[in-house]
Amino acid sequence: MADMIADGAAWLAGQLQAHAAREILYVRGDAELTLDATIGQTTFSIEDLAGGQIMVEQSDRDFIVPAADLTFADEVVEPMRGDLVREVSPITGDTIEYEVLAPGGEKPFRYDSTGSLLRIHTKRVPLSS
Repeated sequence: MADMIADGAAWLAGQLQAHAAREILYVRGDAELTLDATIGQTTFSIEDLAGGQIMVEQSDRDFIVPAADLTFADEVVEPMRGDLVREVSPITGDTIEYEVLAPGGEKPFRYDSTGSLLRIHTKRVPLSS
């Protein structure tokens, strides 16, 4: 029997790539990879154990890419803290740089329910040379 949920998720991922994605440059050390990414944002709620308060923090930008496309040296990899994402602003034409990270010990990425898409959490940083 066909898995309609998986088929639908694959169709949706294809539609996002075809109609809502923009080109980014994913950088790990000296290696660079051009990807098409959909833009998003995540809100994190983190409990401060010492004070019992809940802190809310947002990623500056999430980049959603097909997991199979994040490939270095012919190996599919997961995003790592410290990797960089560069995008060109559609408004100003300036290059904007983001560092892959997440607050409070969270992973800097998460998979969608089918494991076919990665949502990469980032914070804007000054453009490195």
